[in-house]
Amino acid sequence: MTVSISIDGNSLRILNASGKKVDKWDNVSFDSHLVKDGLITDAAQMGQTIKEALKERHLSTKNVRWSLPSIGSASQIVTLPQGSKAKTEVLVQREARRTLSVSPETSYLNWQLLPKVGTEQQAYVVASPRELIRTLLETCKIAGVSIGSIDLKALALARAVGQENAIIADGEANSVEIIIMLGSIPSLMRGVWIREKDLDTGRVSALLLQQLASTIEYHNDMSRSTPLPSDVPVYLTGEAALNPELAQRVNTLSSRTVASLEPPLTYPEHFPLSLYMTNIGLTLK
Repeated sequence: MTVSISIDGNSLRILNASGKKVDKWDNVSFDSHLVKDGLITDAAQMGQTIKEALKERHLSTKNVRWSLPSIGSASQIVTLPQGSKAKTEVLVQREARRTLSVSPETSYLNWQLLPKVGTEQQAYVVASPRELIRTLLETCKIAGVSIGSIDLKALALARAVGQENAIIADGEANSVEIIIMLGSIPSLMRGVWIREKDLDTGRVSALLLQQLASTIEYHNDMSRSTPLPSDVPVYLTGEAALNPELAQRVNTLSSRTVASLEPPLTYPEHFPLSLYMTNIGLTLK
């Protein structure tokens, strides 16, 4: 049994799976003041909310998988200098600090070596704010929850979509995140917090379309020799994906196909797939 929780908008999205079969899911609302820009501001009350939610649904508190917002985090493919006698970890940290302008005092670094191309060794590096992770750890301790893993939302969505090349556009009541995947790697993660309250799905959809266009433009400006191919499809996730007009607007404005979500899990026909793609990505880890 795998329990995963993501904090999206003003709610906890909880999913329970047996292997690759979705068993239970639920959306648990909480007071908006408990989270600001993805950061838990009241660990005690949020911890109690999580504790009660799991208890009422008879779900395990052991090895729970979590996601954190990608906004505020940064990723980069770094090339490690050849001929150095320093340990790989030291080289990765050094290059990450140089290219991402982050410090170990404010950010956690996670990295994975990529397959070598000739003699060149590269690593995919992600830097996440320490405060974001610290508050989650404190909250889970209060809730009596042991953490199995923590993943960025962008990485979880990329895993759930499961495509080599893709554009993922995620829209929630309080945020929009755009992820560009190339060669199975989330090469670009961008997003914004929505600080206006009570926005309807139409307004969130409009913001998503703006961010989608600007992110593709930014990618192409930064990679002029290799712009994003026109046949790379868009995958819509989150609450905004429930807007029946959004897919057509994305197709019209970007001239890109909006592809169907087809994660490798078994789930009931009425399962709200777009809302739980982050949880699915956590389950598949």
